[in-house]
Amino acid sequence: MISLAQILDETTPFLPHIMVYAKGFRSFFNLSFVTKGQLSFAEDTLYIGLASQIGELHSIENAVLLLVIDSDHLLTGVSFENTVIVGYPRETDSFQMFNKIKSLFYKEWDFLNYSVKLLDIFVKCDNLNSLVEMIASFVHNPVQIMHSSYKVLAYSKLCKGDDAPWNETNERGYFTYEYTSAIYRFNASSVIPKDNTPYYLKLDISPLRRLISKIYLNGVHLGYLVTLETNQTLGTLDKELYKLISNLCAKTIKSELKMLTHKGYENTEYLLIDLLEGAIANRSIYLNRIKNTNLNKSVLFQLISIDIEKYAHEDATDNFLKRSLKDIFPIPRVWSLYYHDRVVALIGVKSDDGISDTARRLLDNFFQENSLCAGVSDVFSDLYNLPLFYRQTTSALRISSLLQTDGTVFDYDDFKFYDMLLTVRNSENLKIDLNQYSCLTIMQIQAYDKKHGTDYFKTLWTYLNTDKNLTRTAQALYIHKNTAAYRINKLKQLFGIDMENNFALFKLYYSYLLLTCAEL
Repeated sequence: MISLAQILDETTPFLPHIMVYAKGFRSFFNLSFVTKGQLSFAEDTLYIGLASQIGELHSIENAVLLLVIDSDHLLTGVSFENTVIVGYPRETDSFQMFNKIKSLFYKEWDFLNYSVKLLDIFVKCDNLNSLVEMIASFVHNPVQIMHSSYKVLAYSKLCKGDDAPWNETNERGYFTYEYTSAIYRFNASSVIPKDNTPYYLKLDISPLRRLISKIYLNGVHLGYLVTLETNQTLGTLDKELYKLISNLCAKTIKSELKMLTHKGYENTEYLLIDLLEGAIANRSIYLNRIKNTNLNKSVLFQLISIDIEKYAHEDATDNFLKRSLKDIFPIPRVWSLYYHDRVVALIGVKSDDGISDTARRLLDNFFQENSLCAGVSDVFSDLYNLPLFYRQTTSALRISSLLQTDGTVFDYDDFKFYDMLLTVRNSENLKIDLNQYSCLTIMQIQAYDKKHGTDYFKTLWTYLNTDKNLTRTAQALYIHKNTAAYRINKLKQLFGIDMENNFALFKLYYSYLLLTCAEL
């Protein structure tokens, strides 16, 4: 079915102009030349010809005509009902235009024929393995179906490709974090569709392109349909057809994952993703699913989200990051997965103190050496509330970046006050100016600094943040200790600050945090 909009777009080089137009959606199944003296027209047919061929008609009904205006004063005195006439300059070659539009019809007919074949494939396939083999035979290239966490759900075994990274991934059953970080960097530098529109992926680790379509079901991202361009070029593959194939994969993925769950073959990674997505309807279902995993053997957990934006390991096929996390957290254990452009690791911990000091030092050193950083949640015991603790990790990463905080491991506990203030400030229901809640003394200090070019505001914050230690204050500000002492005394004299009054100092401290958040 071809629409009028498609026709006008296709014939743009012929300079169309609409002469007669009746509102309503127009689509066509057939294409025909106007014959001389033609008296009637079919509604589902698009007609092409010369205006002079219309003859002595007094009225035209239910027609769409593409006419080359080969003479002046044509179509005068003719009445039109539910008709569209598009005119083209007299020098237009009507045969050339006909052939161009005919190719559009052929393409549409091919698409319909392929669609029927695909539906036949879908009916015949009762699992992902058979589906992926049928798709590979259809596109004449090796095919993978990946979970959104980059775990291989199925791949074609009959149609193979001579590509080492492709074959190693299939054998391993998942993409390494090193591989996914390379994909992340590619995506960050490219325009990637937000729907299932296919796009090409070309990485340094392989000379072959991948054609990728994201797989969605009811707006939920389930995974990826990936085709390796090795046996036959994919340039001739219709992108709309590939989207249709992607859509066919969606329901099969969902039903197969559900089938595995019902049979008791629960995959810990899929359970964690469903928890993160809030896709588990109630606690009863959660308890039934977790009993088939080893997660219930740990009582306490912490969650960390690792930013891999700058991570670039020399070998994308090496499992270096996953292996290193297991080495750092051997007991009780660690579960990690790829989620929303980050590596998310669930750490089993022994006490309310969370990750041990030894493990934290190892983690910090590893992150420094590999250009990584992470947000760390509070300690918790109820995995059903995993989305809450995931949000803590992402908030810690976001706020530490906004504050330009030094370090690689950022505990949410250190940023809770900022998070609370930012949540209040950004609330759609509460339009609040945080500055109005700052104490008067802080406002006076800021005004004084602005007028006199002094730096008392920063000096006071540094002094309070170093437990009123003049030596550390001077070191942090790169000034002499005597200069720091002088500034603190001036603060006392100018603004009447009592450095021994804890409540007064608390007001100064929280006011500084308010003003900092107001500027973020």
